[in-house]
Amino acid sequence: MIAMLVYNSNKAELQEMERQIHDLAACLTEEKWDVSCFSDLNEAEAFCADNPLLHLACYDVTKAGSIDCLSRVRREQNDMLLMLVAEAGMSPMEYVRPDISASSLILRPFRRELLRDKLRDLILKYLESLEQENSSNCFVLETRGGVTSIPYHRIFYMEARDKRIYLRLQDKEYAFYDTMEELERRLPDSFMRCHRSFLVNRRYVEKILLSQGEICLSHGITVPLSRSYRPCFKHFQQEQIWKN
Repeated sequence: MIAMLVYNSNKAELQEMERQIHDLAACLTEEKWDVSCFSDLNEAEAFCADNPLLHLACYDVTKAGSIDCLSRVRREQNDMLLMLVAEAGMSPMEYVRPDISASSLILRPFRRELLRDKLRDLILKYLESLEQENSSNCFVLETRGGVTSIPYHRIFYMEARDKRIYLRLQDKEYAFYDTMEELERRLPDSFMRCHRSFLVNRRYVEKILLSQGEICLSHGITVPLSRSYRPCFKHFQQEQIWKN
């Protein structure tokens, strides 16, 4: 599943962008697409506040507050490819910023043919990046919805439950079939086994409660810590104290 955000304050342009994205996606890939479109900035910001996994975005930066909103989104979605929609009269200094890091730009007024070319280039660039991805930076997940590529740094933990594995992001889960033993072998060293049913990403570990058998992660998420894995996490805890 490829997830894309489109925010455009011009409703006619938004409809044309949505139509062309679906048309190009059907021509260029067999993957399923989830395209979320908004013409209202507050609605777009509310959608992004839930921190959904996004692979691409087209974002209108012409409205007051839109660039600041995009900067907040970018902090969480630093892997997505981004195309900006701007006015020809705007100063590039407004949107050419390190915290925005756009891959592409289209200036109003634009022709339909130019929009299609820009969108095609953006989608092809993403598809090319998919082909180049490997186990060093992404977990490739195959489900009924298609193939989803999830950066390792977005994963909080993996849990074995009800004969499946549940991959947990901040506010979302993906279910698939595998074994904890196979995942422990495949995942990078940033993931540690903390329970027979849990592998945790140690980059999110904020506190280890050894006596209570619990690991506290960021965003109020907790996972169990079984007795057999406590020595490993006690050592990890001591390492973190020493680093700090």
